[in-house]
Amino acid sequence: MGRSPKDIILEWIDYIPDSKLVGTFSNRIYKDSEMRLDSYITGEPGSPQCFNLQVQINNKCKNWSLRRLAVYLVAIALMPCDEPWTPEKVMMELKKTHIGGHIFHHRYVRGISKNWGL
Repeated sequence: MGRSPKDIILEWIDYIPDSKLVGTFSNRIYKDSEMRLDSYITGEPGSPQCFNLQVQINNKCKNWSLRRLAVYLVAIALMPCDEPWTPEKVMMELKKTHIGGHIFHHRYVRGISKNWGL
């Protein structure tokens, strides 16, 4: 029996190299043929800035079950820019949003920091 999309996504998060999850982030942090981890800076002038870390499925993903999720963010973490996190904490936050069943449509992300009280 095949693995569920949830299991594949959680395993993919585990395999992100720790070296990619430290310091400041560029737009594309890590990618392979199935998924990618992107980063954007969020926050309005005068409010705290955050790194918005997003796991997304690639449109050309070979796994059909995953490809159906390509328009969604399958995991997301908001990391304060002035409070560095360990790679373990970043992975834990990404897994927590996925395990919790939060899957966000990409158009929703622009206002997510306001909705989460950041």
